[in-house]
Order: sequence, then structure tokens, then C-alpha cells
Amino acid sequence: MALERARRSGWRRVGLAIAVAAGPAMAAAQATSQTQPQAQKPSSGPVIYPSKGQSPEQQTKDKTECYSWATQQTGYDPVAAAQAQQASQGQAAQPQRGGAVSGAAKGAAAGAAIGAAAGDAGQGAAVGAATGGVAGGARKRKQEAANEQAAAQQQQANAQQLAQYQKAFGVCMQGRGYAVSG
Repeated sequence: MALERARRSGWRRVGLAIAVAAGPAMAAAQATSQTQPQAQKPSSGPVIYPSKGQSPEQQTKDKTECYSWATQQTGYDPVAAAQAQQASQGQAAQPQRGGAVSGAAKGAAAGAAIGAAAGDAGQGAAVGAATGGVAGGARKRKQEAANEQAAAQQQQANAQQLAQYQKAFGVCMQGRGYAVSG
């Protein structure tokens, strides 16, 4: 009886460990699947209603033609922009390494050279490594901050271009007899 309870308890622990370990991975997979751009519908733009009884085939044709026209008029392609954003997010997800380590190595080399001239290369290398590590880390943080600022500016520019595109798309669809809201 006690052995059976221990087994059940052990399996519960294994199940709990699996759930705890799999939780973040499942959440990340779900978030990734929700953020994938769709080729047919690049954004949640205006709502289009066929007010003159257009058939589904005619709606598809009109949407395709208005997509092309709005892209040509604004110079903005929301599908291409979504694909580019997804590709850049994949590159940004890869960690950048080496700021402090690279700085420490360079500092150690410089410190060893200075220390050798002063008679203690080991102490010079240690001081140089510490100084170089701090400086390398600071450079890395400064570069990351600049990258974040550039990304924010790009995101704002994309939002403005998308708004212009959606306005042009809506005007085109209205001209073809659709009710457009949003």
C-alpha cells in the first residue's frame, strides 16, 4: 500500500515537472502561431461589406485589384512588410554575445603589455581585463539601446505607412460599391 502511494506520488511529481517544463515552451509556441502573418489578410484593416450584392468571386477579384492599386499608390506592401518584420524578429531573437568578454580579452592584452613594461605583466593583465570587461559591456548596452530606438522608429513609420495603405484600399473598395468601415 505504501509502495503504491509512493509510486503514484512519484508519477505526480514527474507529471508536474513535465507540465512546469513544457508550460513556457507551449506558451511560446502558441504566441508564435498567433503572430504569424497571413498572406491573404496582412492586417486587421477596414471591414468590407458587399453593399451591391457582389459574389464571393467578385469580392476576391476586387480585393486583389484594390490591394495592387493601394500598394502602387502608397508604395507600401503590407504582406511584404509583415514578412520582413517576421524575418527581422527572427534575427533579433538570436542573442548578441561578446561585449564584456571581447572587451576583457582586449583589455587583458593591453594591460599585460603595459604591466610588462612596468615589471608585472600578470597584474597589468588582470587590471586590463577588468577595465576592458566593463567598457565592453557598456558598449554592448549602448548598442542595444540604439537598436531598440531604431526599431521603435521603424515600427512607428510602418504604422503610418499601413494607415495610408488602408485608407487607399478602403477608397478603392468604396469606388467598387462596397461599404467600408474602420
